Amino acid sequence: MEARQESCERKLSPGAYGVLFFSLLLIAALIRSLYLTHFPMQIHNDEASTVSRGFRLIKEWTLSGILSGAGFSGHPSFGFWLASIPSQLLGIESVWTLRLSSAIIGTVSLLSFACFVARGFGRRIALLFLLFATPFHLHVHYSRTGFIYIHAVLFAGLVSWAFAAFVTRTSFRAAFLTGLTMGFGMLVYPATQVLPIAMVAALVLGVLPPTAKVSVLWKHPKLLVGVIGSVVVGGLVSFGPQLSHIYHHGYLSRLGSTFILQPHNIRHLSGMMRDPSASHAEILWFNILQTLKFFYRSDSGEQYNFVQSPIPWWFAPFAIVGLGMIVTRSCRREALSLTVS
Repeated sequence: MEARQESCERKLSPGAYGVLFFSLLLIAALIRSLYLTHFPMQIHNDEASTVSRGFRLIKEWTLSGILSGAGFSGHPSFGFWLASIPSQLLGIESVWTLRLSSAIIGTVSLLSFACFVARGFGRRIALLFLLFATPFHLHVHYSRTGFIYIHAVLFAGLVSWAFAAFVTRTSFRAAFLTGLTMGFGMLVYPATQVLPIAMVAALVLGVLPPTAKVSVLWKHPKLLVGVIGSVVVGGLVSFGPQLSHIYHHGYLSRLGSTFILQPHNIRHLSGMMRDPSASHAEILWFNILQTLKFFYRSDSGEQYNFVQSPIPWWFAPFAIVGLGMIVTRSCRREALSLTVS
């Protein structure tokens, strides 16, 4: 099976791969960047907040402010600065330039994930990923709006790419890049805080690309300490300046206000349950069920407000079979290809 996989991989010439790869990426860029002021028609209040903070950074641009300051709801300034780059380069402060930054970041996020997939699982699977991800409406939508949500997808891709390089090379440079991108990722949106946990879980559970060489680390303790140190140093270079803000103001006040067991959130959820005396365990279980409904019911949130399931129905068989193969620790390429797709 492995020999047949490698044979099929060789049949795809570098030239054909390059043409297909960049053609799909070009289509993705066009879908995400044309008529940005026409769709979505509504300007959400979060977009307005991003505009306000991003344009203020243009006028008050300082490196320390970008890396150690905070925007609205305690989010670090770095994500808002990224959103303001087209406005800075073009000298135009508008919704179009704000959304253009999301279109660029969304397209680059696909590039980063495709490079990660190609490095870990082969070129054919990278093309399959782009074929599915290019028209995926959830990604398209957030690549056409001025939120900072799509920034998390970009850095998830960059961290995955660096992590794949690290586990296949076990080099200090790749370990440093993993920490560096992870630190920058934690500066853009709270969702990226799961990246360190995901990387550690992948190492512990052995859910790694077929070409991974991390077993070498367990045999050489000095090398293990060195790569851990490289990851930490990389993280401190990017995320370190934010530590002073955390020391004085706490880490992301937004997390505190949205934590599920905060009194006002408990009141809200128990009201949805129509059970004012619901226990914490019942509330957590209710929230888990509501979250799972996201995969087969529409999203009524104002940021998206899509009338159909965000996840296509035909995606379920691939996800279920692929995840089942990973759970059984089958790390062959044909198993991982289902999951990645």
